[in-house]
Amino acid sequence: MNLVLIIALLYQIILHFCIPVLPHYLNDPAWYFMYLHYFTTGEWIQEELYPSFHQPVLYYSSLGYSVAHYITYLFSRILELPSATLLSHLQFILYLTTARMVFLLTRRQAGQQTGLIVSLAFFWFIPFFNYAHLAMSETWFIAGFLFVIFLFDQSIQYKSKYFIAATFTMAGYIFLVRPIAGVLFPILIFLFLFFAQSEFKLKTILLSSVLFFCFPVTQSVFNKIEFNTWNLREGFGWNLWNRVIFTDNHFPEHSTATIALAKKLNLPDFVPSKGHWWEVTSQLSNLGLQPHEIQDFCLKVDLEGINEYSLQYTLNTLKFGILELPFDPQDAEGVFPEIENYKSYIINYRSKHHMPLVIELEKQNFNFSAFRNAMLSSYNSWNNIYSLISKKLLYYFLNTSLWIGLILQCVKKYKGQFINPTFLLMLVLPFAISIGSCAFEVLHDRYFLPGILLELMATGILISSGVKFLIKSKIVR
Repeated sequence: MNLVLIIALLYQIILHFCIPVLPHYLNDPAWYFMYLHYFTTGEWIQEELYPSFHQPVLYYSSLGYSVAHYITYLFSRILELPSATLLSHLQFILYLTTARMVFLLTRRQAGQQTGLIVSLAFFWFIPFFNYAHLAMSETWFIAGFLFVIFLFDQSIQYKSKYFIAATFTMAGYIFLVRPIAGVLFPILIFLFLFFAQSEFKLKTILLSSVLFFCFPVTQSVFNKIEFNTWNLREGFGWNLWNRVIFTDNHFPEHSTATIALAKKLNLPDFVPSKGHWWEVTSQLSNLGLQPHEIQDFCLKVDLEGINEYSLQYTLNTLKFGILELPFDPQDAEGVFPEIENYKSYIINYRSKHHMPLVIELEKQNFNFSAFRNAMLSSYNSWNNIYSLISKKLLYYFLNTSLWIGLILQCVKKYKGQFINPTFLLMLVLPFAISIGSCAFEVLHDRYFLPGILLELMATGILISSGVKFLIKSKIVR
């Protein structure tokens, strides 16, 4: 098993140096990079879909994933290397760090061999590797998310108040990277209070939990200084629009927010778009509204819709969040057999909003070599094999394992048996991520990648425990 893992690791290390960094098919990479462009040049280039946005839009936290761009930009000037190349290296290091934490956490729960097998399964799941080579926040977030679980486990193992403080502080940071990390806050407090109560004093837990807010407060103060707003970010109302208005079609029958806006615009027959959030945002920006005004309007309509259809909203949230966990996180975006395909892909991004990022991406080395194309071809083949093998059945199996694990913990609790807090955290978080995402937006596969990783780990631990139980029963007989 060690040899197989070493071969997989060496293959991915060599392959990593052959893959250029690419943008994603979404606008997100350009949004992340725009903060760096703004802070270094003073210029904010608006997304062309929103013509009246003439100011920085805080759709993402400038101290979240954009920190990766700040770091690589700084070192690119020192080392005289393209920042995109350094971004790729940084994300790949985080990818390998995640693999290491997967091994350590699984080994502690189920032993050395299980840790190795689950680590190998992590290396097999191509989305984790793929996102390390996209200018997206997934790798940054997953590494931080798993690090919180690792710190939680360390605090339990060593009964250390310093580790518990670090756990909450790190959770507060990754909340800036992806707001869904907010589910960690109540879950961590609950687990510390009810499953590790004998290890820590109540005062220690409550004081440490306050540290969760260090980074969000810092971001808010920074926004006030730099952008003249205390808001952490803008866009919550837009994302919620996708869920309430577009997906559920729960537009309030008599919207006071719409009536008030129609009067303000002097458009008696005004009807907002009921499409995706970017459609209503584009519509309202064309009418002269600025980001904070659009955010406020969307949020008011969303809340009116939730209030009017509260039962349906709740049932749909539980349905999507519990019964329909994503089962196919495959994202084949940016997997090509030849280096020219990568260059052509980048060239396609020619909007003004994307250009600062594209300029950096085009500085990468695209020189052709037979070896490089052979490696990229193998990458493309790996992607095709992965897509063929990792069908729905595998993900249903992972989801089923998650349910079995959760039920077993409930049985243990009923019988008064010991429940490992770290393993319980692994079982609860995928559901929390799913329900949280579904409550405020439509759950996309890439949002659930941390959940898929936890499902992998939990499944390995459960299978290992089952095998050990059967062997022990056989020996007793």
